[in-house]
Amino acid sequence: MVWQPTLYTLALVAVAVLAAALALYTGRRDVPGARNVALMMAAVFAWSLGYAFELGESDLGTKIFWAKVQYLGICTVPAAWLAFALRYTGRGRWLTRHNLALLAALPLVTLALVWTNEWHGLIWSHTAIDPSRTFLRLEYGPMFWVYWIYGQVLMVLGTFFLLSGLLRTPGLYREQAWALLAGASAPWIGNAAYVTGFNPFPALDLTPFAFLFSGAALSFGILRYRFLDIVPVARDAAIEGMNDAVIVADARGRVVDLNPAARDVLGITASDSAGARLSEVAPDLSALLEVYGEADEARKEVEIRTGDDLREFEMSLSSLRDRRDRLTGHLLVLRDVTERKIAERELLRQRADLARSNAELEHFAYLIAHDLRAPLRGINGFSNILLEDHAAQLDAEGREHLTRVAEAARHMGRIIDELLDLSSLTRAQLRRETVSLSALACRAADELRHGSPERRATFDIQPDLTAEGDGRLLRIALANLLENAWKFTSKQPQATIEFGISEDNGTPVYFVRDDGIGFDMNYADKLFEAFQRLHSASEFEGVGIGLAAVKRVVERHGGRVWAESEVGKGTTFYFTL
Repeated sequence: MVWQPTLYTLALVAVAVLAAALALYTGRRDVPGARNVALMMAAVFAWSLGYAFELGESDLGTKIFWAKVQYLGICTVPAAWLAFALRYTGRGRWLTRHNLALLAALPLVTLALVWTNEWHGLIWSHTAIDPSRTFLRLEYGPMFWVYWIYGQVLMVLGTFFLLSGLLRTPGLYREQAWALLAGASAPWIGNAAYVTGFNPFPALDLTPFAFLFSGAALSFGILRYRFLDIVPVARDAAIEGMNDAVIVADARGRVVDLNPAARDVLGITASDSAGARLSEVAPDLSALLEVYGEADEARKEVEIRTGDDLREFEMSLSSLRDRRDRLTGHLLVLRDVTERKIAERELLRQRADLARSNAELEHFAYLIAHDLRAPLRGINGFSNILLEDHAAQLDAEGREHLTRVAEAARHMGRIIDELLDLSSLTRAQLRRETVSLSALACRAADELRHGSPERRATFDIQPDLTAEGDGRLLRIALANLLENAWKFTSKQPQATIEFGISEDNGTPVYFVRDDGIGFDMNYADKLFEAFQRLHSASEFEGVGIGLAAVKRVVERHGGRVWAESEVGKGTTFYFTL
């Protein structure tokens, strides 16, 4: 038969076209529930288009065929609506595979019964055409009523979840909620009117036509309130639980939303804030809006009195704009930084105290060093005079004691010099440059050889080793490490000292290795402390400052230094920069 377009069929085609457009649009949105809306609109498309062809045909068999096609949508809409409501209101965890299978079981059974109705009559017990040959006259079987009740329950449940979830949200989302609920309620109310007989057009199923209103409301919600761009439940989960105060004001300076933290900061209740002007509840913030209102983003530290306390906040201001780049409001986020500011001020005070103490200590060290050097020079000088000019008047024991006095004075002088040098390593300004560590090591090795030409020692220095750092400080560190190796291999008939590089998880690690006497690793924690020695001064000379200086240089370069050793088998010092 030829399909005859009528006013009814054209309206249904319009519904189908609108549903298809909404299905394509919402299917591309990446927010909770968008795909469920797309599925629901696809089902409406099948329902409306099938009904349009049913009304346009005059043959009973063809009409029944298109009535069956409609059930592709009729069996999908309720389940898709409930799934959308659950996801959109943050209950998506309920939609497990098991629950989805249960949800789809009866619709699938119903769909199978529809397409095999001629065998059992469980969906339609009798079918006929009215005299105008436009409408089908149907008498429903028991399984129709089972599914109809099931579908109504799903529609009511979905509406209930949306109503309970959306109407709890602040004013910013209320109109969005009403647009969505109005569109959702129309189809199932229209279907209930048709099936129960309370219908101004008894033979006409108003449900697909109700979807025209539903699609219009949904389109209005999408375009006007962007309900698939801004999800109230996401707002509940994120903003309500935030410690930061969040305030949303419209372009006229009225408060449209604020979270509990903001209400605590401003000292107002939810009922007081609804529709209030920001200038009334937070004059300081309103004044800032006037200053920064046209800026897309702004940051400023502000002070707000909360109760009896004056607290400090870091304010972040963002402008809200529509798709035409028109200003629609402002988002203010206030982060309480009072404790941090107190801690910062305390830290600055402590730094100032430390700097002052360091300056006083440096001055004290200079005075001590200056005042000690003079009497030490006197002790050393007079000891030498006594030994040179009056040695004959002293017996052997007296000369030995006097020699020890002179040596102790010289040793104390070296300690003072080393201490001042160690202190300067901490104070010196760091000047970074590309430094040839190989060249520094070769220079230090040459100086050691010249100082003790009789020593039989081999230096194995890896060529072309460079690093970024302060050349003067790195020279001191390398000289101390090589001097340490030179010292503790002095009892070897043939010594080997090596300087090279290895790698630890992608980080360059430099090392100085010797085959000297080594040390017990149980005492390794004392190695880099000033004046800590693992061997007596009678065995190996020194004051115990060199490795402490190495540690300070390495730490100033952001690195670390450590040692590995075994008694009698040498020592390896490692450092990073």
